[in-house]
Amino acid sequence: MILYHPVHDPHHAAFRMLRLLLAHPDHAIPHIALRILDFYLLFPAEIEDIQMPAALRTWKTMFRSHQNKYFSNVSKHSVFRQLAGPQVLGLRLLQSRGLISDIAGDANPISAHVEEIPSGLADMLRRVDDSERQLINFLARDLGATELNGQMGLKKRTGLAEFRYDIA
Repeated sequence: MILYHPVHDPHHAAFRMLRLLLAHPDHAIPHIALRILDFYLLFPAEIEDIQMPAALRTWKTMFRSHQNKYFSNVSKHSVFRQLAGPQVLGLRLLQSRGLISDIAGDANPISAHVEEIPSGLADMLRRVDDSERQLINFLARDLGATELNGQMGLKKRTGLAEFRYDIA
């Protein structure tokens, strides 16, 4: 039996991360933050476990009703580790096509080259985003604007990445 799962698909990861980059106001997100946001795009029901900043607490329960399409009981740490390989391959695919900037380190921002995105792909991205507008805007604009490092950073708030040695 052949099973498909988007967690292990670098092309699906490339598509998801390009969606996040294009939805962000600056079209640029630090590498590790992009990986974290991608996890929550795949598993929106896990958003309620984030320690939200006060300004975003109203969003906390907004996505509770979204069932995890791909896993019923998510061990978020192990799935986040499993996502690393396909995410990096997806980013390299986008980079090889000239759609994003170089991938250099976890804290360095990855930028989308909006003018290089073919119109057919841009249309497809818009159609998919329209179906999940609230989720993609929350992740890219609201949660994506949260500071990445330190005691109040995205890495600590989500618990998905090491934060204790951050220079904040």
